[in-house]
Amino acid sequence: MAEVFDDSLGIYGTQPTGHLELLARLPAHDLAGFERVVRQHRAAVRLRTLRGSAFLIPTHLLPITQGATRSRNARAFGAMLRKRLQTPYETWAERILDVLAGGPLPRAAIKAALGAAEDPELLGYCVAQAATENRIVAVPEPGGWRADRIVFHRWDDWLPGVDVWSMPGDEARVELARLYLDRHGPATVDDFSFWSGLTKAQSQGALEAVAEPAGGDYWATTAPAGEPPPLRLLPIWDTLFVTYRNRSRFVAPEHYPLVYDASGNATSVVLIEGWAAGVWQFGKDDRHLEVTAAPFDDFTAAQWEAIEEEAWRIGGLAGSATVTVERGEGPVDLTRAPRNRFMRPLS
Repeated sequence: MAEVFDDSLGIYGTQPTGHLELLARLPAHDLAGFERVVRQHRAAVRLRTLRGSAFLIPTHLLPITQGATRSRNARAFGAMLRKRLQTPYETWAERILDVLAGGPLPRAAIKAALGAAEDPELLGYCVAQAATENRIVAVPEPGGWRADRIVFHRWDDWLPGVDVWSMPGDEARVELARLYLDRHGPATVDDFSFWSGLTKAQSQGALEAVAEPAGGDYWATTAPAGEPPPLRLLPIWDTLFVTYRNRSRFVAPEHYPLVYDASGNATSVVLIEGWAAGVWQFGKDDRHLEVTAAPFDDFTAAQWEAIEEEAWRIGGLAGSATVTVERGEGPVDLTRAPRNRFMRPLS
């Protein structure tokens, strides 16, 4: 599992997306293994980093990812907080550390412990900003595959000796570009900028420091491409769909509106030999899990059987007694659909 984190340079940090991403890349994935890797060995850390989104990042890469994105992420909520708070943000950040001196707490308990006449929503943003600045760290709590409960620890309590300030920004951006091309190249400046959240100028400079142009707008290293799996059920916001600005290597242009909504959110996709071939969703009853899939064109009988096998693997995570695969109606144009339809594309 640690290798999957490393090969992907992190996966989406919220559940159930994170577990479904791991299951698509690691057939033996289970919740006990996740607990060992993330909580016992602390080999991956959930934090706001690339593009300001929540990712589970390999711990040994934190000086690189945080060094590269620090100048961007420092602005995440800082300007808003410094403008709207009655008490300076730095004061609240220190108080949050004091509250957590007694042990980890969820966000709501931290806000309650602060006991201030401040807007509770702003105090929530203070917690988020303190985590973004690596003063505190969000740690997933044990639970089912859908559970997305986290508690916050003081950074030095959870990761003593992990210095995320050890690499200067310019050096970290070059190393991040090297890692990105090794895992995901060939890619363009726009791809790297989109994935990392760095500016175009920062992205261009970092790529120029580590590679030569590979033709056209593409940059590459000598890393070989892996063989795509025959069929996988990828969740919403899967890492694959936020790795490149240009998605034409795995989504046909005519299918873009069936995969991405107007805001660029990627829905849950049936991936066949590396290409988006349909969409899918799952029901709310874990004991009798229902998975619905619909092709862009058509699925063969063998592909429907593979979808059922994948659905049963999800049922294994969910502890399902039964799993049913339904054939859904055709996918809809998500760019014209109501907000958040991408979360359940076949509703």
